[in-house]
Amino acid sequence: MAAMAYCFAAVLAVAPPAVAQTAAEAAEQSISDILGQPDDDSDQYSHLAERIERAEAATAERELEEIVDKLENDHHPSHPELIRPLTLLGDAQSAQQEYSKALEAYGRAVHIARVNNGLFDPSQIELVYREANTHANLGDLTEALNREEYAYEIMKRSFRNYDPGLITGLERLAQFYLKTHNYFAARVFFQRALAVHRTNGSDMSSDSLPALRGVALTYRLERFPPFYIVSSKDTRASGPSPSLDPAELGMQHISINNFHEGERALQAIVQIVQAQVPPEPKTLQSSILDLADWHLLWQRANEANLLYGHIFNEMAALGENPMEMFGSPTLIYLPAPRPPSPPTLSRRLVEEQGVVTLQFQVTQAGRIKNLKTVHSHPPKMMDFQIRRSMRLAVFRPSLTDGRAQTVDNYTYTYEFPYFPSAPAKAPPEPTQDEPDTESTQSTKR
Repeated sequence: MAAMAYCFAAVLAVAPPAVAQTAAEAAEQSISDILGQPDDDSDQYSHLAERIERAEAATAERELEEIVDKLENDHHPSHPELIRPLTLLGDAQSAQQEYSKALEAYGRAVHIARVNNGLFDPSQIELVYREANTHANLGDLTEALNREEYAYEIMKRSFRNYDPGLITGLERLAQFYLKTHNYFAARVFFQRALAVHRTNGSDMSSDSLPALRGVALTYRLERFPPFYIVSSKDTRASGPSPSLDPAELGMQHISINNFHEGERALQAIVQIVQAQVPPEPKTLQSSILDLADWHLLWQRANEANLLYGHIFNEMAALGENPMEMFGSPTLIYLPAPRPPSPPTLSRRLVEEQGVVTLQFQVTQAGRIKNLKTVHSHPPKMMDFQIRRSMRLAVFRPSLTDGRAQTVDNYTYTYEFPYFPSAPAKAPPEPTQDEPDTESTQSTKR
């Protein structure tokens, strides 16, 4: 007891100096709390991340380089504490469009993560996604695809089959395939995400909406491609090929007119949104509008116009102005023509904007008739190509009192970039010191 009393007294005796604060120190501490000053490495990195988002990337980059140098000197080049500052360093460099430097920083962070945590450790997935984004910003879609697929491979090794943790990775890879016009591969992964939802009982929840929309979009793009392609030289719809084996791709095949699969996906979206509590009228209107457009594209105008009329009436009942949406025809599909080929660099002038203005009738079924050119500049440069594309266009029709109308003399202007060319240089005139060869030869004859 005496020893305990002594120890207790000793603690009491030394405690006051350790916790004693002056009024100034207490005030300074309060100010620091209010200002949110960083008090550890985590807060410091959060502060630097915010500065990058606030367009102060150059300053953040310098600070991060100093932090990386210090950590390397204090530890070693593969120390795990380097992962966070290297990642932020890459973010700061990407924000300044220094993409090659960013790839080097991200690559080092990935290497350190693999050295310390294992070859397929899931903590590196976000880093790999950053690499993919950076390659895409550089225009290297092939390498971007490699990194996207590698991130998915890590996910497959990290989660069991049908684990909900796979959904984000499945949908991300599917979206990348969509952007690079690999519609079949995209559909595989959207459908796989839906299979995970079904296994976990979430297939009729709002969580499944991105995958359902993706499935419908793959069928739409397969039937209604975004470009008017007439030659193998037109590579606008050519993307990098997926590195998937046949088993991974499944039983996908070309199905140009698969109306019903897309319809079922869009109907499921409407049902899910209708069941949401509280209801979201705007989201429901948008979902029904997508289904109506689907019918219109496949030349089912009666069903489409019934749905358009339903939306029109619902908007009016909610006190909205439906004429803002349906007051005039709305373009929902136009395959983009190939832009004009630029002249050679030696003759290429500053890029300008060309236009072709067309006039036509938009029917109740959303198709066009009586097409004619009203104006084009430069004349005849793109008239034929744009008229050819416009004949395949589909417009959401104008509505009056909820009923589709035919609109005559509708005007549409298509804009396109082009490079004017400088006139070809005339051959130089012969100088007095250089006799005209042709005249000399005529004299000799």
